[in-house]
Amino acid sequence: MIPVAWKAGFAYLLRHPWQLALVLLGIGIGVAVIVAVDLANLSARKAFLMSMDAIAGEATHQVIAGPAGVPEDVYVELRVRHGITAIAPIVEGDIDIDEGAYRLLGVDVFAEREMRQFSGENVSEEVIRGFLTRPGAVTMSEATAASLGVEVGDDFRVDVGGTSHPATLVGTFEDDGGSLSRVLVSDIATAQYWLGLQSRLSRIDVRLDDQDGTAIPAFEALLPAGTQLLSAAGRTRSTVEMSRAFMTNLTAMSLLALLVGVFLIFNSVSFSVLQRRELIGVLRALGVTRGQVVRIVLAEAALLGFAAACFGLFLGAWLGEQLLTLVARSINDLYFRVNVTQVSIETASLAKGLLAGLLAALAAAAVPALEASAYDPKLALARSSLEKRTRRLLPVVTAIGIGTVFAAVAVLALSGRNLVAGLAAVFLLILGFALCVPVVVRWASSKLAPVAQSLGGMPARMAAAAIGAGLSRTGVAIVALAVAVSATIGVSVMVESFRGSVSAWLTQTLQADIYARADRGALEPG
Repeated sequence: MIPVAWKAGFAYLLRHPWQLALVLLGIGIGVAVIVAVDLANLSARKAFLMSMDAIAGEATHQVIAGPAGVPEDVYVELRVRHGITAIAPIVEGDIDIDEGAYRLLGVDVFAEREMRQFSGENVSEEVIRGFLTRPGAVTMSEATAASLGVEVGDDFRVDVGGTSHPATLVGTFEDDGGSLSRVLVSDIATAQYWLGLQSRLSRIDVRLDDQDGTAIPAFEALLPAGTQLLSAAGRTRSTVEMSRAFMTNLTAMSLLALLVGVFLIFNSVSFSVLQRRELIGVLRALGVTRGQVVRIVLAEAALLGFAAACFGLFLGAWLGEQLLTLVARSINDLYFRVNVTQVSIETASLAKGLLAGLLAALAAAAVPALEASAYDPKLALARSSLEKRTRRLLPVVTAIGIGTVFAAVAVLALSGRNLVAGLAAVFLLILGFALCVPVVVRWASSKLAPVAQSLGGMPARMAAAAIGAGLSRTGVAIVALAVAVSATIGVSVMVESFRGSVSAWLTQTLQADIYARADRGALEPG
């Protein structure tokens, strides 16, 4: 049997469906944004790592040089003079097919047998013959060929740096995991010609067994000046780390959305508690303890938080698919090439979103729960007692807000270029200003009341004065609206500032009416 006190609490929620829907929507949207951003970030990161691991194959290390690449002579020296066979030359770059971006991997099929299956061990004689005898011969995964609408033996065009080259599909390979989607494999000479890297290599893949700790130093001793040996996995992950700041910023924006949701649910729960002052007073007079009142309010918040978080998980998974394209496009433009077509649902991301929603609901309900438990049954019907207590707490809340703002300024001054500390300072600023909003509302209400009377008579004056007189109801709602509006305006001003700076630079720099350029590289003089 459910106790009467619990029935009374939950029955109230069912009698106010719109208020219930508002609570669910507030926390649900916050959870959805967190889950969507997390899934999009993780999916893009996972796709890049899988692609790089598949391309690296059995290679444990890579020989690299400067931007111009590694001279071919280095590979010849290592293989012919020093007899090292567990190495493979690679020429790598970006190409375009039908306005779509793809990755070109130029290989030596005879050296590839030591490194990769899709370009070495599993390559058929037809593919090897095509690489050696047909200019522009390439292979690709079956899924990539299907997406391009080409079959083995078909000819198509490849655009590289503003120049179009003929290509022929001489074979395909399986790619069950999708890690090699949008990757084309050609003979190394073809890749050098298309990418303009004659006599140069992008890198040399190396497979080293360094169990005794001597293989790596011995190999490094053979390398000429200007080249270096790096761990293949370490180099891939260091590339991913370049996008950490971008992904951290996205996560911070998602947490800001949850913060607005916390204010919303805090206001909704507080309002529902205030509306039940009479009921809570009667229950307290009948013997319900303060602890039971706290448990009832927190149980309601936990139930609402769990339901809203579950809704947010489904919404976040859908939103993550829509956001993935934008995240991948930004990473491609700013950091590295990533080919990702579908979001990867991670249990950790879902658990993080569910936990964030549940904790946010409980945190937002904690203050109303403690306040409800403090009701004196004799004063439960006296609205003035609550507002008096609110006015007494107002200076304390304002002082805490001002202290929080100063703490945020101190963190900004001491953090230097630390991104996490900067974001923490931003959240402290938001919280500090939010705590100062109620005192500003009360002051503005008292000043605007006479103005409202002159414009709309006594009813207008009463309405304006009631805003400041009922801070227990209006304070948090105004704070939530202020945070949401300030975040929207702040992001808009930031984006428009960037656009304005770029627009001014373009106006001063580009004076012609029409420009023609290649997506990557330079146009041929002809």
